[in-house]
Amino acid sequence: MQRTRGRGPEAGVSLLETIIAVAILGIAILVIVGGMGTSILASDHHRKQADGNAIIVSAVEAVKSAPFVKCASPLSPAPAGLTHAPGYVAAARAVARPSTPGPVWTDGEITVTDIKYWDGATFGTTCHHDDAHVIPLSLQLVTVQVKESDGRTTEVLSVVKAKP
Repeated sequence: MQRTRGRGPEAGVSLLETIIAVAILGIAILVIVGGMGTSILASDHHRKQADGNAIIVSAVEAVKSAPFVKCASPLSPAPAGLTHAPGYVAAARAVARPSTPGPVWTDGEITVTDIKYWDGATFGTTCHHDDAHVIPLSLQLVTVQVKESDGRTTEVLSVVKAKP
């Protein structure tokens, strides 16, 4: 009597076929779960970017509204020839933070990183205190940075501030 595989009442699936089927299903499940994880991480990153953008736009508007400081510097103490501008920094840090669940944006993560001065041709780092120069320094390029606590999200925006 000769048996033929796959026919008759006792026909079944071999062990090798079962292992291959389980392996294919396992790989498919891993790919789906990995895709979901990537989607969650990307969504979190985009939420932080949106929050950071909202904060930085508000911070720049607050800096624009702050009183003009001649030869301002965001550093304390200010470098020689410059005046510390705590009003710019305080204005930037006083903005409302998003109330959405997620990261808490602290004051230390909202900073004025740089102030440059218009000399008639370009924005530079030199500020003149006197009126002897042909072009009065009445424009400042103020750069504000917002950095999320985990360091993955950073937003930078500059604004030109004019002397009233």
